[in-house]
Amino acid sequence: MPMREARVIALAGVFQASRLVRELATKGSADAASSEASLASIFRIDAASTAEVFGGIGGVRLGLEQLIAQLDDGTRDLPLTQLVLNVTRLARRLGRNAAMRTEVRAAVLWHQVGGGQFRLLLRRREYAMLARGLLARCTLDMG
Repeated sequence: MPMREARVIALAGVFQASRLVRELATKGSADAASSEASLASIFRIDAASTAEVFGGIGGVRLGLEQLIAQLDDGTRDLPLTQLVLNVTRLARRLGRNAAMRTEVRAAVLWHQVGGGQFRLLLRRREYAMLARGLLARCTLDMG
């Protein structure tokens, strides 16, 4: 898997986790399949690829949809964007602590595959385009 796709999948994982947290906080419930994939990713520390961390590309479908909406569709949700940025900043800080590196999965994964805020800013449209391709692939895989 190309590194850019790995970055998009990891970033989609961050968007998905942030969206799920927000839904739980505001509505008291969240999408079960997306929640299961995000929670399971915490325990998949020996996955062969970024997609396998989430059980395949379909595991981050909600995150890919959110990433596209935030970066390219013009339907931005500012509080969600702020939450994602804060989570990635926190992951960077926690990543400096060896004991914490294994606890904050999607955001840590984003940094492990070379993701960063500056790169996200510069490659926003490219990441949205890759996310569209990954979302289409996951839709085809699911039938």
